[in-house]
Amino acid sequence: MRLAQPFIKLASCFDAERLKAEILAINASEWSPHPSGYHGNSSLRLISVNGEENDLVSGGEMRPTRHLSRMPYLRQVLASFDTVVGRSRLMKLAAGTCVPEHVDVNAHWFRRMRVHIPIITDPKVTFTCGDETVHMAAGESWIFDNWLPHSVVNNSENDRIHLVFDTVGSESFWRKSNADGGYIAPFTVTNAELKFREDIRLEREVEESILSAAELELIIADLLFDLHSALNKGDLAASKLRDLMQMFLVEWRGALMGGLGTPETSRYLKSILERLDLRLEVFRGCVKLEYNDLDAVQVIRARIVARAIPEAHLKKQSERKVEINEIKPLLVFDRPIFIVAAPRSGSTYLYEILDCASGLVSFSGEAHGWIEGVESLRPNEENSFSNRLTAANGDDEIGQKLLSWAAQKLGETCGKTVFQDSGVVRLLEKTPKNALRIPFLKALFPDALFVHLWRKPEENISSIAEAWNDGRWITYPDLKGWKGPWSMLLPPGWQSLSGKGVFEVAAFQWKTTNKIILEDLELLDSGDSISINYDELVYSPVETIQKICRFGKIEYDSKLDAAARRRDAWSRYTLTPPTPDKWKKNENEVLSVLDDDIEELMARLQN
Repeated sequence: MRLAQPFIKLASCFDAERLKAEILAINASEWSPHPSGYHGNSSLRLISVNGEENDLVSGGEMRPTRHLSRMPYLRQVLASFDTVVGRSRLMKLAAGTCVPEHVDVNAHWFRRMRVHIPIITDPKVTFTCGDETVHMAAGESWIFDNWLPHSVVNNSENDRIHLVFDTVGSESFWRKSNADGGYIAPFTVTNAELKFREDIRLEREVEESILSAAELELIIADLLFDLHSALNKGDLAASKLRDLMQMFLVEWRGALMGGLGTPETSRYLKSILERLDLRLEVFRGCVKLEYNDLDAVQVIRARIVARAIPEAHLKKQSERKVEINEIKPLLVFDRPIFIVAAPRSGSTYLYEILDCASGLVSFSGEAHGWIEGVESLRPNEENSFSNRLTAANGDDEIGQKLLSWAAQKLGETCGKTVFQDSGVVRLLEKTPKNALRIPFLKALFPDALFVHLWRKPEENISSIAEAWNDGRWITYPDLKGWKGPWSMLLPPGWQSLSGKGVFEVAAFQWKTTNKIILEDLELLDSGDSISINYDELVYSPVETIQKICRFGKIEYDSKLDAAARRRDAWSRYTLTPPTPDKWKKNENEVLSVLDDDIEELMARLQN
């Protein structure tokens, strides 16, 4: 929980010797290793979920453990704070050990603070939070800003033991502290004052529910507060991340208004969350929080993605899959449309426009897990360890798996409406690796249509190289035979690039992908594909989308027209708006890799 200062020493003081006597009566074998796994850290659980031996923060009611029943004075100490008490433990830090620097990121800490009451300690035990370091003396009570990096070091020859409990606080709690900045003289809570204060107010409702729109809005506002300097400076990545989170909030609130009791709403919420998680990958490592230098994506994933739909709801969701499986045979894929293109050719921009068409359905983003969810279809010896797939890579069993996955995914994304009426759907898909899988997809969907989007080599190669250097398009972090991570699609023959520069790799990806696309499409009927130039799409979007609609027999309605005319709505993966000469900042590098094969391929694309 964020506080006004790194450390706040509370006014309440307690009898450390009485507390020490109670805890020393506990057998040493009853202490448990701390869940963090830090060397020398152990704990004795006092209040836990259902009173059991666990370190959970949700999943049941907080109840006293058997250990707390043997500590009457400690119970009175907890009750004296007059606040709701959550998970509580005695925390031991062995002599000569430490708690490494970290930040408490997960959603539990957004509304909670941790109270420390030292029982056995030494002046050589120091606690650092942000830029401040303190020693917490025995019997004192403290809170600290766990949204700042913090650590503890025990340089003494004795074990340190603190009573530590989580709380959301209360009016009484804050009134008795000096946390408002006004000074309150420390006072010792006497035994007489504690005598009749054994009733501890425990957290009861810790069975998490789906994240409300109001709570989500607060979490996003807190995140944007930590990005205000970057936003004020016009940082493009921070601005795009802000826009993404604000649109996610709008979509989440709208979905919740549909009613939490319906299976369609639960599936739709799950699809929204998965789409957010996919889109966050673009920003990983690029946007840091000013307050604690954490990666903004790490925080969003911990506080929103991991929390928004609790595990209990996900289990209920899995039970509903039977309902979809029962009606799955009714789903018929009619003339699915696949956008195929080399990386960084504008395919996401095209997809996001076409996805507005009322007659099309989609997986709400790229579906890397669709094809590569089948182990035999991942890069292996049969496909030269690449993303290349042909009809020979499939069989009836694999086809059924992929059709079932697609039906299940569309059920989660679109709800039961996708199965209604005739059960016929028109799928729109643009996962980049599919550019190397046209024969495979045509075997799976005999009436499939393909939109080949291509971009001039100098522009496209420059953009691919920049994506490699950016590091946000990694697809294979540990590719055997390649030094370092691999980015974007994996064309056959990539092994020949070992030791080559990033522009040579980018040129190979552009050339190989477009060559394979052309060769594959030439084997199909002429009416099964259409070729679209990137410049057509960017500079004449309305006419280009209308052209695609005529080809695919897609209704060009007002919603699609509005999407085509939104010139300010570039793809979420666009770093800077397109301009004809943008590639020239890398002119020397690009020109050095333009060979005769690329010129010949460019001529074929233009014909």
